[in-house]
Amino acid sequence: MLPVFGQADTTVVELPEVTVEATRALETEGSAPFTVSVAERTLEAQTLEAPVFLGEALRGIPGVWLNDRGHFALGERLVVRGMGWRSPFGVRGVQTLLDGVPLTMPDGQAFLDIVDPVFVRRTEAVRGPSSLFWGNGSGGTLFLDSTPGPDAPTAQLRAGAGSHGLQQFAAEAVVRPNGNLWRVAVSDMRRDGFRDNSDGRFTRALLTGRIGLASSTQLNLVGAFVDQDARNPGSLTAEQVAEDRTQANALFDGFDAGKQSTQGHLGARLTHAEGEMQLDATVYGGFRDLANPLPFNLVEFDRLYGGVRTALSGTLSGVEWNVGADANIQRDDRINFDTNIPEREFTDVVVLDQLETVVSRSAFGYTRIPLTDRLRLTLGGRLDVVDFELDDRLQADGIDESGERTFSAFSPGAGLAYDAGPALLFANYSTAFETPTTTELVNRPGNPGGFNPELNPQRTQGIELGTRGAWAEASLRFDLAVYQLWVDERLVQFEIPDSGGRAFFQNVGENTHRGVELAVQWDARPWLTLETSYTANRIVFEDDDLQGNRVPGVPDQRFSATATAQAHGVWLRLSYDAIDDYFADNENTAVSEGYAILDTRLGHTGIDVAGSTLRPYVEVSNIFDSNYNGSVSINANDNYFEPGMGRAFKAGLTLAL
Repeated sequence: MLPVFGQADTTVVELPEVTVEATRALETEGSAPFTVSVAERTLEAQTLEAPVFLGEALRGIPGVWLNDRGHFALGERLVVRGMGWRSPFGVRGVQTLLDGVPLTMPDGQAFLDIVDPVFVRRTEAVRGPSSLFWGNGSGGTLFLDSTPGPDAPTAQLRAGAGSHGLQQFAAEAVVRPNGNLWRVAVSDMRRDGFRDNSDGRFTRALLTGRIGLASSTQLNLVGAFVDQDARNPGSLTAEQVAEDRTQANALFDGFDAGKQSTQGHLGARLTHAEGEMQLDATVYGGFRDLANPLPFNLVEFDRLYGGVRTALSGTLSGVEWNVGADANIQRDDRINFDTNIPEREFTDVVVLDQLETVVSRSAFGYTRIPLTDRLRLTLGGRLDVVDFELDDRLQADGIDESGERTFSAFSPGAGLAYDAGPALLFANYSTAFETPTTTELVNRPGNPGGFNPELNPQRTQGIELGTRGAWAEASLRFDLAVYQLWVDERLVQFEIPDSGGRAFFQNVGENTHRGVELAVQWDARPWLTLETSYTANRIVFEDDDLQGNRVPGVPDQRFSATATAQAHGVWLRLSYDAIDDYFADNENTAVSEGYAILDTRLGHTGIDVAGSTLRPYVEVSNIFDSNYNGSVSINANDNYFEPGMGRAFKAGLTLAL
């Protein structure tokens, strides 16, 4: 059996097999011939922590790194084994889902604004190429689950406050009529920010339904909504960081740069078992409206999206099989207005007005063949076709930039898994492909309309060897993997002088990713759990101009450790993170220095108050007030660095009814 990192369980070491939704429910922790991690937040962590960003949900998972930019306007930068490093905003190259509904659009980009980390209870991560399961933009997979567990209270209210004007409020109600489940949750989070022009607000709502239609049929419903208003302080030069790390980029401050967005989505998933076969079908849809004032343009777009995902699985003569088909659509109505940079003002001049449509279609097959009682062979393949279409409504200077681009890929995969009793040994070959996103295709130097005809998909092949399992006598769980990826037509961000901080993109040849990942959890005492993870990787360019240079935005080494103690109603957690130096540009001339951060959290597991349970907590982050960069802007004309927050305090209460 295999470990669930992040879950303190002092009585059980060998855990039951759990279906991994990040693999489209095709594998369990005990069978997957590739690296898959599951992090569960205990009830104590859920009620005594109030995370602002998703980092806590990913704690303990090696190979996965979430950058906190220090403000809400751009979202976190998510990196899995070096995939996703180039993203100037949102998530690219990593497939993400919330409660089974895709957050990644057909063009390969996702926004995590709609996810409130307070309600994330379980995280699954496939730490490697996974286009076999999800298609475009699947250099890795992140599955976020907010479904209440059986120990969740019927209702809970939360309130908290902290440094830099932080305010958090949340409420959740759970009912279970006739064995079904309904949950509704709402939250509001706002902060003034520790940098100038970095204030922000999120207002969110979440709805979950799980309905048993028959003994072998279940319907899951998911609804989510977010309204966001956030300022963007921009990135700074090294000299500006040294002078005053709380200042904003003057250009971004002058334009009051930021983001106002609203997003809502709905999804329904039906599962039905009939004998040896099971049908799994998901339909989803949503909208996202954005106003994005930036120094180079005022960007506005209205997005509609939706899709259908289906799979049919079964067993024939001991061989497990699965086939399926997906179809997704994205429609962006985009308009950009010019700016007057010297006067720091927006104009009424329209520089881009176009309708962008992305349609993806795919079919896949997957099978697991038992070679012996302990050894299984896994084979699979997926064919994807992604169509981009643009209708140029501006036609500046009488030139119609309308056009189409079509990208296709076949993504094979193969793996071997050997059940050695307390551990699983595995090896695999996997692939991924990643098209440019619509933003990357339309961002062209000189501001012409249309798609960039020279930008092509990025393609990845990977191999890995690993083991994960448990040593019951020592109350120890472990996860170890070594890997190598070959990336061709690497998509890279760059900026040009006097562009107002606008990001452009190009393909720059090949690079290789080599690494080792280790995670260990030890139940040292009935009241004490120790967890640690270590990631070492060497990610370099292989093309002639950049031969041997490190890929920017990814440190060579990362280490984290957590100690969680619980006794006599007191809950204490110490968390330590150490990050190596890393570069911020392709030429490896700009360095973001390494750092170490220590956080602590203290709470009470429950004080009875008139039949309800009160759980107070306090938190001190960055105890030693280290100066560090939370993230970087890649190849950003000297404005590389996004300073991280210094020492900060937080306190709050959770009332469970």
